[in-house]
Amino acid sequence: MVGPKLQDDLFDHLLRFRCYPIGITGDIAKMYGQVAFNKEDKDFRRIFWRDVPDQPTDTYKMTRVTYGVASSCYHSVRSLIEAGKHSCVEETFSRDFYVDDCLTGADDIPSAKKLINDVRCQLATKQFPQRKFVSSSAEVMESLPSELRQNEHEFSAKDYSVKALGIKWIPTNDVFVFKVAHDLKENMTKRSLLSDISKIFCSSGLTPMTLPLKLIMQSSWSRGINWDDKIPGDMMETFLRWRTKVHNVENFDIPRHVVEDSFELHLFCDASETAYASCIYVRNTKTKSTNLFVAKSRVAPLKPLTIPKLELCAAVLGCKLLDHTRKALQKIGLNPKEVFG
Repeated sequence: MVGPKLQDDLFDHLLRFRCYPIGITGDIAKMYGQVAFNKEDKDFRRIFWRDVPDQPTDTYKMTRVTYGVASSCYHSVRSLIEAGKHSCVEETFSRDFYVDDCLTGADDIPSAKKLINDVRCQLATKQFPQRKFVSSSAEVMESLPSELRQNEHEFSAKDYSVKALGIKWIPTNDVFVFKVAHDLKENMTKRSLLSDISKIFCSSGLTPMTLPLKLIMQSSWSRGINWDDKIPGDMMETFLRWRTKVHNVENFDIPRHVVEDSFELHLFCDASETAYASCIYVRNTKTKSTNLFVAKSRVAPLKPLTIPKLELCAAVLGCKLLDHTRKALQKIGLNPKEVFG
């Protein structure tokens, strides 16, 4: 059994990461291997081994959590949360870690330095060494020993980027960027089409670039095309049009920090015959700045629906998106005003 879910979704972590003036990421070194089993539990982790077939079989017992076992993630995460209990950073342990990756932040430089030190020291007391720190503040990075930084020699480079739970983040400019690597194959199949969809990842929907591919994929299902069948000419033509434009996504940056002290969430929903979507914008009431915060899109069902019904589908999607967003922000003490568009 995999065990119960103990941490928030990627969606929640990325939302909250965009609320901190100073962003901070870090990683726990070899997290699974730091968690030991109780003596009585080691009997359930046995390995039978022999170097050659005619030798007797030796029996070994795994003493620590290992990859490939269904419950390993649960054991490691549970141990991590327990490691933070009754400490000044208990909320950070339970809220800002996604397995071994930490996405958190602070309001100012002194708070950021203190947070890093408190989290690292608390983890060290439980034999969880933390490393690969990255921050949007150069001063915070300079305050860290070189062995705790991630690629310290490249940090000052203009295009230096790291992965923040699957999204490319340039900490020096404090922006998210998207890079695409779609190789045009001579014989495109439904399988390679699905591969192209997964190459652009963003759980918070900051780029809608995959929606045309999802529509092609839906059409392939309705036509009964198998996984390794060649895509028909009309679908291939649509794909090639998308392929020539996809690199445009690399031409714009998405600011990470978009939430200030006083802000509103503006929800918009819309639908067409082929798809429907909802998005939420953040409007900061003091500076009047506006930024896309999250978005979700869905292809329309194969069974034809009227535009009013599809618009209701978009409204339901939007209400769920807004409710999820509000609950994610409440965990860091934010209660925005909500406006429906």
